[in-house]
Amino acid sequence: AKFSAGGDVSRKGACMCCCQRAVPAAGCHDHETRDIAKGNEVNSSDYADSEQIVVNLNAVHFSKFPESNGSKVHMIDTISDGRTAGADSEALTLYACVGRTTADQPKPEMSSQPQDAVTQVAEALAHCQFDRAAQHLRNLKADGVLSQDTLVGLPSDEELTGLIKRLDALLEACAPPTGTDWKKFELDLCTVWRRWDSTSGALTVIVSWVASGFLQKQIAAVRDADVSEPLWDGACWEMRSEHADGVSLCRWLQKDPFTGRKTEVVMERILCDCLDRDPPCWVLLERSPDTPDFENFSGKYRSFDIGACPKGFIRAATADSGRVIEPVTPESCRVSMSMTIQLPSVIRWAVTDTLLCWAINAGSKSTMKSWDNILCNWDASGFNQRILDNDDFYGPINHRIKEFMNMNTSKM
Repeated sequence: AKFSAGGDVSRKGACMCCCQRAVPAAGCHDHETRDIAKGNEVNSSDYADSEQIVVNLNAVHFSKFPESNGSKVHMIDTISDGRTAGADSEALTLYACVGRTTADQPKPEMSSQPQDAVTQVAEALAHCQFDRAAQHLRNLKADGVLSQDTLVGLPSDEELTGLIKRLDALLEACAPPTGTDWKKFELDLCTVWRRWDSTSGALTVIVSWVASGFLQKQIAAVRDADVSEPLWDGACWEMRSEHADGVSLCRWLQKDPFTGRKTEVVMERILCDCLDRDPPCWVLLERSPDTPDFENFSGKYRSFDIGACPKGFIRAATADSGRVIEPVTPESCRVSMSMTIQLPSVIRWAVTDTLLCWAINAGSKSTMKSWDNILCNWDASGFNQRILDNDDFYGPINHRIKEFMNMNTSKM
């Protein structure tokens, strides 16, 4: 049996077949793990019948495993998080054993080495895969692999759990509602649901529409929104985007869609890869920075500096909100947005359904026009260069989305 990998072939004294330890247990002296790097050919005859071959590489292309010495070579291929993958998948771990049935194959597990485990959690966080990071962290702690010293630099249980709760809440909030306290409106370009909270006076709105542009462009447009400022036809100005520790701080000036007043918008944004959920999607979490007296705040927030609100502008606080971006076709996405707005009591009475629908309808037409303008001028806009300059963020994400699309395009 031959397959191509790349680099040097090395032996490691690690038992991966039965005892799952960093070194072979008693009775497992012949169970060694071999890392096959890209570019080498390996014959199954080089291995003992019960020895396991483990391949860790970015891409693998291998021929079918023929029978060897009268025994079939059985094969399992999985992505690092345990999902079944195709032969050409990246981030692949291949398990191949001679003379053993597939049922006998050990399930791939996370490395028992603390530093490798921390790296896996950190990579999941860097790639916006918070569900995966949380699961890895739970498994590691349950197994007693990590100490508090090893966890330095990773988010606490409370932080990650809080983020997942926000994610779950937004997915639920953006789903089409069924309660009798919601009212639905079919507008020219979107569907709208609205609900008033009679106690607080808060207005909750869900807007859903199908937008042109593949998923990568949707993500870049909300993460690095400042690149598109010249293409918004004056709807937004003085845009700025900053990134640190998995969080983006986006700031711009605009006219309030309800009152027409000049408004400064400051949003804390977190992008989440939820392609493994049902329905598969990306989620944008956003809210006003959690600071005392946010409307008048200036100073340090996380790793960011927030300036004073410009004279003549208001800064309205926005509660937890965001949007769900669900790929519909390779070239379009369904975007659902949920927002809760605390309107001043002096104008609350004036926001009728007629006015609300008029404002959203007019806003959606203006937004769609600007978005179409961004797509038409994408190549000249500076987005491609920004993506190249931030390849550490966009590179793995673009690969992940491409892999998802290749596997799911036929289902769309």
